[in-house]
Amino acid sequence: MRQMITTIDTKASVGDVWMLLSNFAVYREWHPLVAMHGDAEFNATLAIEPTALRPGPDQPMLPARVIWYLPAQLIGWRLGIRRFLWIDETYQIIALVDGAQVLHEVRLSGWLAHSAQLMIRRRVMRYLERTDRALQDRLQKGKALARPALPSHGGSG
Repeated sequence: MRQMITTIDTKASVGDVWMLLSNFAVYREWHPLVAMHGDAEFNATLAIEPTALRPGPDQPMLPARVIWYLPAQLIGWRLGIRRFLWIDETYQIIALVDGAQVLHEVRLSGWLAHSAQLMIRRRVMRYLERTDRALQDRLQKGKALARPALPSHGGSG
């Protein structure tokens, strides 16, 4: 397994960080490179849209699955080709006295992991750093972090 990790410290609360990272509907607003489609829950299927590519009708959607989900602690997904190359991206949130620390990690595993890391390590590190800056900026701006809408079940409460 090959790992690449970055860390950011923020004055935002663990709850605010979690609310942003677990609300895939708003990724397009803050993430510089992807939009996420799907639900933030264990084993949910996701579609990752690389927004840095030229928009158009043939925009690729990368299938992924949420494989780490511990509310207010850890969220992550996996994409790739079974046995050959898995790409896992995770965000771990750690409470600090005056905010939170976010560990952002990309892990490569599978038969091609070593070769892939040699070829893309610098790009992945730039991706992590660019994404972390965008996350930090969004949290510092203190934009209202709307909670995802809950499904209505009808009837009176």
